[in-house]
Amino acid sequence: MELTLSIDTLFHDDEEKYLAWVLACMVPYRDAPQPPPPAPGRRMPPPIAASVAREGIKATNKVSDVITASVRNCEDISTRVQTFCNDKRHPSKHGNGQNDAAARDVVGMAIRQWGPTWRLQVVFALLSDIANGSHSVDGQCHLSIGLISYR
Repeated sequence: MELTLSIDTLFHDDEEKYLAWVLACMVPYRDAPQPPPPAPGRRMPPPIAASVAREGIKATNKVSDVITASVRNCEDISTRVQTFCNDKRHPSKHGNGQNDAAARDVVGMAIRQWGPTWRLQVVFALLSDIANGSHSVDGQCHLSIGLISYR
């Protein structure tokens, strides 16, 4: 089965396309040192990528929120994409009571945790993984498209 995904399927409107371009520009800042954790009871400061966007291109709050969510969820998304695709290939390996990462409820809860911009966050995680060189471009795209197109 060939997995293909067009830009129009992935991004529903021009705003999402714009956000995808902004996220692509923020990939170099994905592994910048993060601000130190605040004192107890205080809000976590935004990642460096969000600060760069806010100061550099005068990003709006919405754009900054998408960048913040993308940077903070990037590692979780990358590992879930890997396990999702592995479980889709080998569904019978979960006889020991583990949750199947490709199960609809597990995927749904992950998406709910990531929020309404989860597709953009998956794209950011895909671009980050490609920039890290952890997988081939075709292989990583195939894995991410598998999650995005999952129904």
